[in-house]
Amino acid sequence: MILLPNIEEIGAQAFINNSFIEVALSDKLTIIRNETFKNCSKLNNVTGLKKVEEIGAQAFMNSSIKEISLYNKIRVKAVVEMQFVFPTVLGLDSTYRREDEYELSY
Repeated sequence: MILLPNIEEIGAQAFINNSFIEVALSDKLTIIRNETFKNCSKLNNVTGLKKVEEIGAQAFMNSSIKEISLYNKIRVKAVVEMQFVFPTVLGLDSTYRREDEYELSY
C-alpha cells in the first residue's frame, strides 16, 4: 500500500506504470490530474476520495479498479484522440476527439 497524506493535488502521470495494489489518499485531496495512475495494472483499491472534485482524463486507465466511491460532484475531463476507457462505475467508456467535461453527481 502507498500512503499519500496531506496532499491536495496529484500531478499528471505522477504514478504511471507503477505496480502498487492499494493507495490511501489524503482527505485533503481535491484534484487527480490526467493519467495519474495509468497502467497501474495491479491497482485495485483507492481510498480517501471524499473531497475530490476533479479527475483528469485516463486517470485510472488500465488499472484493476472496478469501483470508486465518489462523495461530491466530480468534474471528469476527457482530452484524447483515441479510445478513452475509464472505470465503468463512472460510465465513460467511449471514444472522444475533443475536450469534454462531465459533471457526475451521486
